[in-house]
Amino acid sequence: MIFASNSAGQSDGHYRALDSLRGIAAILVCLYHFKVNSHLAGFAIVRNAWMFVDFFFVLSGFVICLAYARRLGQGKPGEFKAFAIRRFGRIYPLHLVMLLLFLAFELLTLAMPGLRSGPAFGEGKSIGDFGLTLFLLNCFGLADNLKWNTPSWSIAAEWWTYLAFAAAAVLAGRRLPLALSAMAAIGLAVMVANLPSMYAVYDYGFWRCLLGFSAGALVATGWSFLEPQLRRFSNLVWHGIETILLLAVIWMVSELAHSGWSFLSPLLFAACVAAVAVERGWVSRLLLAAPLLFAGKISYGIYMVQALIIARFENLLTLGERALGIALKGPATFAEAGSERMVAGASFWQGDLMTVLLLAMVLIAATLSYHFIEEPGKRWAARLADKARHRPAEAS
Repeated sequence: MIFASNSAGQSDGHYRALDSLRGIAAILVCLYHFKVNSHLAGFAIVRNAWMFVDFFFVLSGFVICLAYARRLGQGKPGEFKAFAIRRFGRIYPLHLVMLLLFLAFELLTLAMPGLRSGPAFGEGKSIGDFGLTLFLLNCFGLADNLKWNTPSWSIAAEWWTYLAFAAAAVLAGRRLPLALSAMAAIGLAVMVANLPSMYAVYDYGFWRCLLGFSAGALVATGWSFLEPQLRRFSNLVWHGIETILLLAVIWMVSELAHSGWSFLSPLLFAACVAAVAVERGWVSRLLLAAPLLFAGKISYGIYMVQALIIARFENLLTLGERALGIALKGPATFAEAGSERMVAGASFWQGDLMTVLLLAMVLIAATLSYHFIEEPGKRWAARLADKARHRPAEAS
């Protein structure tokens, strides 16, 4: 098993265009979660943007396999522990902060019930559910509904998949591609046997992640062979390949999200990751624009802060309607016929403005979380990982 070296598609071993793709995917998932009556909400790619979580899983498998598989496969003392510490430091600090902020609001509503329409610690926000979320167990179907920081189910799924991957890399060594194929097959089998489509959250979330992550990692195991072959194609050919893949993604997400065909989405996303990593077509070159690179840098924050901002924005709308005496909500235009669900935006134009405001708030909060939570967390974890890696050698 050989892994990629630096090339024209990399900067110090880092595929920049893939970061931008991650940022775009995070923003699309945000728009899906906003649930606002707006012109944008009418697009099928937004209504089904939950599928871009699978892109996160595939991309995560690709980059993590390239970064860690060789080191883990060498079987050196402390490498597994160091890997686990680094991944924990990457995902858990922000997860914990957001969860505690949700808890703080529930406690606040005990003293100030008027802040929301429902009771504190209502459906999906029990102390038991809090414990499952705190310990990253909210992806195995242990509860019927988890509504603390709802996107955190995927963080839990990633964590346990990280450990499964690291164990496979240590135990399988050069047979890692075979182990990853088995992991992907198991994930796919569980999903197909129990669900009509790829949509799974707190119930089969782990298996969904295992499938996508393993697909991305499997591509990475052959990347040192694939990349030079892919670079033999001309730029013109890559313009065509990236255009076809872009249209295929739009079609898959817009038309096939809730069908059995969605089980093929990890393969499609893996092809997209490979194509964009080469950075030869017009799509990947567009992804090197500074604003998109910045969105990629704060993408984890975008994903993790959105639920809190959406929830508190809804509270503000309720208070605003009471204080101003004007309608700020309307029947959900995207809901099923007969639904009485009320969401932000009494009109589409009002909803458009609210969408822009929500997105701005998410981007600001994600930027702050990146600088004050994510980066310190990564530095802390890096120090601990270095100690874990070197301690066994010093003791021997």
